[in-house]
Amino acid sequence: MTKIFLLSLLLLFPLLAESQDSGDSDVISDRASCPALDTSFFHEINVHAQKILADHESLHLESLRFIAMIGKESAMIAQYPEGVIQMYLALGSGYLRKTQIDSALHYYTLAICHSDMARDTQLLAKAYLGLGWTLVYDDSDYEGSMYNVNKAYTLAESIQDTSLMMFLSSRLVRLYYQTTNDLFKAYEACKNLTALCEARKDTVLLVDSYYLMGSIYADMALVERQVEVAKRCINLSPYVRDSMSIFKINLTASLAYLYNREFEKALHFAHINQPIANQIGRTTMGLENLALIHFKMNRLDSARHYYNAILEETRSKELYVDTYLFLMLGQIELRTNNTSKAREYLARAERDIKKPRLYTQMEIYQALYDFHTAEGNTHKALEYLEKQNLISDSISVHRVATMVLDAESQKYADQISILEKENELKEARAIQVKQKESMMLGSAGVISIFAVLAFIRFRRHKIAKNRQALLNERLRISRELHDEVGSTLSGIAMYSHVAREQVKNSDNIHAEQSLNIMQKSAGDMVSKLSDI
Repeated sequence: MTKIFLLSLLLLFPLLAESQDSGDSDVISDRASCPALDTSFFHEINVHAQKILADHESLHLESLRFIAMIGKESAMIAQYPEGVIQMYLALGSGYLRKTQIDSALHYYTLAICHSDMARDTQLLAKAYLGLGWTLVYDDSDYEGSMYNVNKAYTLAESIQDTSLMMFLSSRLVRLYYQTTNDLFKAYEACKNLTALCEARKDTVLLVDSYYLMGSIYADMALVERQVEVAKRCINLSPYVRDSMSIFKINLTASLAYLYNREFEKALHFAHINQPIANQIGRTTMGLENLALIHFKMNRLDSARHYYNAILEETRSKELYVDTYLFLMLGQIELRTNNTSKAREYLARAERDIKKPRLYTQMEIYQALYDFHTAEGNTHKALEYLEKQNLISDSISVHRVATMVLDAESQKYADQISILEKENELKEARAIQVKQKESMMLGSAGVISIFAVLAFIRFRRHKIAKNRQALLNERLRISRELHDEVGSTLSGIAMYSHVAREQVKNSDNIHAEQSLNIMQKSAGDMVSKLSDI
């Protein structure tokens, strides 16, 4: 802080010296007396400016203007045009917060011009977003607001800045929901935002999308859908750490249980949410939640206490007082038969009838109808009833809810059709797999049969071959035996003839020798036959 203060004085001296001649000009000439600075000092100033803007409850415009002047000067000295644009954006946001619309429009317009010259698409998109959001408060120029926010989204899409695209999508949902009252477009935009957040796994914006979807379902009187979204939102609690997301989770749950007439659960989430609301600078939102619950429970004193606290808090900080606040206070006073105060609050709400969205306008006309009916002013009551019916016909909540249900039913039907096609495809694939398995088994069987037959044939061929070889061997042996036996028998016959002659000649010695030869030949023949 000391460094920032000293450098701020250094930069302010030349400004103060020239202020008498040049006034508060956006174009600052080069000053040789100022040291050349890099962008680090600007970033320190910018962080300080963002801290001032983050204080939602007690934004101090004088401090913001002082810091922005220093930041703009340091950015220009450092030749950092993007820094000048960021300061314009900060000033536009600050003036918008304080509902000083003309000043906010001025600075956002400057941011657009400088971003266009610097060719910085991201900052240009942010500037168009700021301008579009400011036009919501500028006599409710919703057409101009939608044009500029859609232009910002197109720029973010051109540079594929998905983080900025998701933020702009959330703004588009709010515009459709809170300004143009096109619930179906708000629903479709919110569904796209949810899908984008789930794809990017952005839990913080996913919580915001669930919060918006719950509000849309509430206006459509689709309470069951609202409770389902609240439960999905509660399931994200373990995965978020920032206080703002926790606050939105509790707020989503509280409102869902409130419209489902589970008042104790609604009060539980509202009470645990109030300290978080005080911590993050959303005190009035937390109090409004408590006030609405007590109003629905017909605890009018408690509801009046909370709404008066909101009114006092808002006025003390010079913030925009929502017309809905005067409507609720008027309804409370009307129910408690305090007609003078009811007239005062409802007249204040009617004066700004074009500021809030159509649903609030319809409720204002309904309250005015009830008031004049209680007063016995039938002519006025019928006038407000006619106005209420005109808005009711333009909103067509039942028609929009039916469109949403039809869209969801069609979505589920498409999902079922896709699942059926997937099942059919799976069954077809299973049949193909079975056919392939059957073919493989059949092929394996055929191959096995052919293999067995081939083996049998081979075996039979081998056996036949062995038998033929054995037969041939036997034939060979028989031929050899035939030759040997024949020669042996011939020799025995010859020796028997010789022995007979020798016996006749009384040659016993030689006869005995011949007999021995015959006996040996016969023994050899018997031995061979026994071997076979």
